[in-house]
Amino acid sequence: MGEYLLVKGGDLKRGFLATHEIPRTVKFDHHPHLDKLIRELTEAFVVHYEEPLTVKQLNVLNQMLSSN
Repeated sequence: MGEYLLVKGGDLKRGFLATHEIPRTVKFDHHPHLDKLIRELTEAFVVHYEEPLTVKQLNVLNQMLSSN
């Protein structure tokens, strides 16, 4: 009755996990506001793909913050 679309993907996420670089794949040539929005959203959601800090890293960060 209905058609199902098989969605494949994950290349962008896999690439980010391997290189920690976010490729710029979405671009709106004549809409600078949309380009700015994509940049801001990319920066906001990048934390979802990062490894959480270890206890050691948190301790070092706290030491640096307290000594500043």
